[in-house]
Amino acid sequence: MKKLLFLILFVSFFVISAFGQKTIVTGSVKNSNGEPMAAVVVTEKGVTNTTLTDSEGRYRIEVQPNAVIEFSMLGYKNNTFKTSSSPSNTIDIILIKKKYVKLGAFGGMNMSVDGLFVFSDLHDKINNHNIKPCYGYYNAGIYIDVVSLRTFSSEFGIWFSSRGIKEEFDSYKGVSQFYYVSIPVPMLAKFKFRSGKTGIYGLCGFVCDIFLKGDVKETYYEKERSINISNNIVSPVSPGFLCGLGYETKIGFGIRLDYNAWTVFNKPNYCLMHNFNASLTYTIPRKKDKM
Repeated sequence: MKKLLFLILFVSFFVISAFGQKTIVTGSVKNSNGEPMAAVVVTEKGVTNTTLTDSEGRYRIEVQPNAVIEFSMLGYKNNTFKTSSSPSNTIDIILIKKKYVKLGAFGGMNMSVDGLFVFSDLHDKINNHNIKPCYGYYNAGIYIDVVSLRTFSSEFGIWFSSRGIKEEFDSYKGVSQFYYVSIPVPMLAKFKFRSGKTGIYGLCGFVCDIFLKGDVKETYYEKERSINISNNIVSPVSPGFLCGLGYETKIGFGIRLDYNAWTVFNKPNYCLMHNFNASLTYTIPRKKDKM
């Protein structure tokens, strides 16, 4: 009886010792660029066992067998790891930065010049005139800047724009001015140069103009007339391309210069127009951006 009791106590002690034995896990934490990350919180989930990475991104934590370790830092996606899934006690982790959204607005002036490509049954007549830039038009709008990396983001938004074309026909000795109000819907990629040191960025992407209103004002032999453009004459949707450069300060104010090539469809005519914009911008900065 005494032997049986001793055997039970011995087995119980062995089992408790085996399950209660802790494991030391070490490793490093880096970002997606391979840079060491300091002050990352390393936690054994389910218990109050926490440590931080040092200035070189290294950590050391003592955990229970089959523990789940969580790595977390503000602005980055949490990463978890099960010690049972690794044959080694050295675990190296990469943290990926979270996407965040910045809101902004802009307003400015633009200049329009008509296109280099015109296909029409009136080709000869259209080519026999002098093209003149049309100044004094405006653009204004709001946008959402979806930041995924320090050097790259995607911009989506909407703005109102008024543009025009002024053409002087030699054969008619008159002026024809085309203008419209549209809503360009941009889908742009923004590339920031020298991240963290300057606010210069590039723009490149797709813009689709939606026509709201349009008129052609003509003056021939000192007689004026105005022609309304309906959707039956000009396509209500006009795809285009945009590229440009901008500068944004840490407090959110900036300036943007861009070029926009947009199309006008008018059966049987097709025109590629050119528009140049200069805008003042303001992007609501995050607290981290102000630092």
